[in-house]
Amino acid sequence: MIYSAGKLVVVTGFSGAGKDTLINLFLQKRNDFDVVVTHSTRPPRPGEIPGIHHHFVAEKEFEQLIQKKEMLEYVKYGSFYKGTSKTEFEKITSGKNLIWRVDIFRAAVYEATFLKVYGWKTARQIISNSLTIFVKAENHKITLNRYQNRERGKANLKEFQNRLQRDIKLYKKYEHAFPNVILNRSGKPEESANEMERLINNVLGI
Repeated sequence: MIYSAGKLVVVTGFSGAGKDTLINLFLQKRNDFDVVVTHSTRPPRPGEIPGIHHHFVAEKEFEQLIQKKEMLEYVKYGSFYKGTSKTEFEKITSGKNLIWRVDIFRAAVYEATFLKVYGWKTARQIISNSLTIFVKAENHKITLNRYQNRERGKANLKEFQNRLQRDIKLYKKYEHAFPNVILNRSGKPEESANEMERLINNVLGI
């Protein structure tokens, strides 16, 4: 399977940094991109729509996808699986550009993932037409506030703090994999989304 034309933008960052906000603002202006919809076994958050934000599936179904080798990649944090099916990347064969929102570890190793799954020739074609963007807030106190607002009264502060500490360690370990950083300033998401678009246009030539 050879990918011929599509571009790939990998978006990652700390939880609460505003990745989804920037992606949504970008997509409002750019209909030449599709979002990669990942799989998750966690319950939907308030406002999340199955098939739009994630494919929400039972743990047994997720494990069946793994056994059938239908997953491009996956991880398990705590009691929940999350990952991406190979089907989601078939769109790129017809020249569709994709935005793939994943956590820090999966973004850091995505090149190795493609090499393992698709082989050298196809993987290099994807990688050469890809860009990774790391989104940050001004500080971690702001990410905490955004997380609390997102969860709408169902925030688990201990869980978030544990996740944040894990992400900080991962970022320090894989910082070299993220040369393109966007600071998502509070109250200025449009400016940050415009910066994202300029970066995508400049690096990928679109």
